[in-house]
Amino acid sequence: MYLACTLMDRGITITKKAKNAGPDVRVEHKGNIIWIEAIAPKRGDQSDRVPELIISNPPTAQKVPDEQIILRYRNAISKKYNDRYFKHLESGIISKEDFYIIAINGCQIPSAGAEIDLPRIVRSVLPFGCPQFTYDKDSGQIVPRGFQYRAQISKTRGSPVRTDIFLDPYYEHISAILFSNVDVFNLRDDFIIVHNPLARPLPDDFLNFGQQWKAELQGNEVRVSPKS
Repeated sequence: MYLACTLMDRGITITKKAKNAGPDVRVEHKGNIIWIEAIAPKRGDQSDRVPELIISNPPTAQKVPDEQIILRYRNAISKKYNDRYFKHLESGIISKEDFYIIAINGCQIPSAGAEIDLPRIVRSVLPFGCPQFTYDKDSGQIVPRGFQYRAQISKTRGSPVRTDIFLDPYYEHISAILFSNVDVFNLRDDFIIVHNPLARPLPDDFLNFGQQWKAELQGNEVRVSPKS
């Protein structure tokens, strides 16, 4: 498991657990218990499935299915949090004092590697949509860029899916999302860590690699930036 190797290379001790008992990885770090639940979602099999890339000669421009990919990430988070976390909590495997991280690998989803400045996994848990800017007609200048507010995505069928879950206290037990697109043919450090602003902060020296993102609430605005 590439994630486990990455953690051990950084001096993090992974303790073994009984088969099928609890999340995939258990870490003991400076008196803290940190659980990591891993999942690698696929393109889906319903009406909102992510389409495969079309290979043609000559190459043709194709639209990246941004919202469909985000729906796959959200489905993965729901599977682990709603279906697993509370069962582990009830059984006593996990304690409320433990940290809980969901690790997502997107390598099996077509086009998942095509990103914009604000990674798609960030926009899966915080209410940021498409990039936007405002043009000032008087000065002829473009004012600072931002993103559209988007708190949900409409599915082709079924109820809308929320993309603002890191602003909802129900999800405060998720310490962070750890994301990567790495696969066996392309091993690289491309980790993205999205910290939950409502959760108890992870130890500063844990997961101190990759891109770090954390949101801040400022009045009626939500701001997100790389975490130093």
